[in-house]
Amino acid sequence: LFAWLSTNYLFEVIPPKSGDPMTIGALDLGGASTQISFAVDANTSGNDISSLQLYGRRYNVFAVSYLCYGVNELHRRYLAKIITEQNYEYATPMKSPCHNSGFSFNITAEEVFDNFCTKTSETEQWQKDHPNAVFTFVGDGTSAGCQKYIQQLLDPNECKKNYTSCMEKPSVPVPHQMKFLGVSAYYYTLNALNSTHKSLSAFKNASDWICSVPWDEAVKTGIPERFLSRYCLQAMYIRELLLDMYGFSEETWPNLSFEKTANGYELGWSLGFMINATNAIPAAEPSTPSIGLNLFVLLVVLFALLLVLAAVFLLLARKQSRARRNPPS
Repeated sequence: LFAWLSTNYLFEVIPPKSGDPMTIGALDLGGASTQISFAVDANTSGNDISSLQLYGRRYNVFAVSYLCYGVNELHRRYLAKIITEQNYEYATPMKSPCHNSGFSFNITAEEVFDNFCTKTSETEQWQKDHPNAVFTFVGDGTSAGCQKYIQQLLDPNECKKNYTSCMEKPSVPVPHQMKFLGVSAYYYTLNALNSTHKSLSAFKNASDWICSVPWDEAVKTGIPERFLSRYCLQAMYIRELLLDMYGFSEETWPNLSFEKTANGYELGWSLGFMINATNAIPAAEPSTPSIGLNLFVLLVVLFALLLVLAAVFLLLARKQSRARRNPPS
């Protein structure tokens, strides 16, 4: 909801300069969770709909947040899935289709499993039995292999076998004819792939490329390695999230835009939170002045002239009064 508020505020949709402009939907992708929010008509009902009174107008906004589906937590669940599929064989390097070939890294069992999004009774017990376990992952990057894992991670039926925090498709149909703005990891990932203002097919090609290119070629892009190693997974995740979970297509992709800032401010939920907390947008629209500014200034000037004339008249009247009381001898 806060991302929706900040987006429409910074793009000057709320308060509207004139008329009744269509609001913008908001897509926010953070580290721990992801959100989607958009305005709906007054007849739409549901638990995820909030009613806001802003600047004399009523807005009904659908907003849902999916915990554990931010890019960091999805990456953690991805690693946990590979580990459990390999029966926790930490002595043997594990292949990762969402990391570039030629790239490898180590991670402790604690880093993977000691977390709300990945902890289960099974992993908790295994971690207690193996407190010092370290897993090694080696890149085996393929776009098809990575996409398959992402699809499984987004499958609510698969998720519910192990976790309580799972993603379902929005309970209200996403209005694809509406403009949507993607911020945070949406922007950073697509910007790194030079796809923020490209077609869906161009983004697909870029995501396929970043997953299949060897690591030594990927680093030539100049992207910092700590971010680069995640971009295959993030690109495939964004692709599946927008196309499968939210239902965008080649035809509606042009309604999506990905930005970092607007009017000099960084887009995201934090600004919306501050706007809401400080009541920067009043519930009621300020009343229209009874007279215009130009007329008001003219009346002030005339009033000042009348005061000056009155003072002059009073001064002359006093002089005449004194002259009558003291005639010349």
